Amino acid sequence: MTIEVLFFGPAKGLAGTDSARLEASVGTAVGGLRAILADRFTGLAAGLPSMRLAVNESFAADGLILKPGDRVAIIPPVSGG
Repeated sequence: MTIEVLFFGPAKGLAGTDSARLEASVGTAVGGLRAILADRFTGLAAGLPSMRLAVNESFAADGLILKPGDRVAIIPPVSGG
């Protein structure tokens, strides 16, 4: 199945792109997608555990099963006031 991934903030620079289409097996969870992302975007791998993933504009737990056509946003930690 195809998953669209969007990279924001520093994740965009670490991945070297603002978006990508990735192939994942049916039944892949958000946590599995993290592993796929770490393999494909090695510059992103070290920071990925501290980043939040949102699926279809809602933050998602690593156990959420992805569906074909889902849109996943990679959101680095944010601070400020």
